[in-house]
Amino acid sequence: MLFSYKHYRNNPLLQKSFGFIYLPPLFWWSILIVTLAAIAILSWTFSTYVFDHPNKKIPYKILTKLNKISPIEKFSPQDPPKAKKGFSTARSLMEEEFSNFTGVYLSYLNDILLRDYIENYKRTEGVYYLKGTFTVTHSRKLTDSDLFTSGTVLSANCDDFPKASIELVLPLTPPSPDPSIRLGTKFSIENDNFLCLLHIRKPSEDTVCFTLLPITYEDLLISKTESIKTAPPKSLNIDGNWPLINDSDLRPKAVQKRTS
Repeated sequence: MLFSYKHYRNNPLLQKSFGFIYLPPLFWWSILIVTLAAIAILSWTFSTYVFDHPNKKIPYKILTKLNKISPIEKFSPQDPPKAKKGFSTARSLMEEEFSNFTGVYLSYLNDILLRDYIENYKRTEGVYYLKGTFTVTHSRKLTDSDLFTSGTVLSANCDDFPKASIELVLPLTPPSPDPSIRLGTKFSIENDNFLCLLHIRKPSEDTVCFTLLPITYEDLLISKTESIKTAPPKSLNIDGNWPLINDSDLRPKAVQKRTS
């Protein structure tokens, strides 16, 4: 006799002997629809996350593979991204803009700053530009283990506001020369340098370090006779070191010796 689901469904003894319970087709269709809906929601959520967070490691790698990240743009000095509040000093940024930023709030701000840079400032309401006079405390050549893999990075103290220091990233297409910047060299950042804020950290409770990058990629004058060439990076090493200079190298060497 042929097997009959109708006979099976109405006979508990048969259900027990076969070891499973009959479920109507509508149940399986419901399971299938719910599963497909969950997959669709997860796919939409993940794709939204990827495109909204190009500064994160996995999204950046996915977008790079799919060629969905535009090359870093070299902005014209005549048409740079709009400034949020003109050209700021280190003191005004620390005391007026970021004095209350710590912990997760600071991490969130740094994510936004890097995201805006990667996206060539397409959806930002404005950027922060810094100006001032600084004294070099450390410099080195960028390497393949850094976020920016070619060029120079230097740190410098703010001459008129000792609580602030800067980390200045000067990318250059390879091969890049070894930096020949002497420690103690004084230089000025003017309005036409367009040094844009890219990261903020607080080495201690009462000090701050601003990471800057010249988004017009003009030569940066370090002294009357010395300038450093810059160029937009072709890509970023999203797994690389960021920030680029250790907190201990932000202070002048003389201060380090006195406090050790």
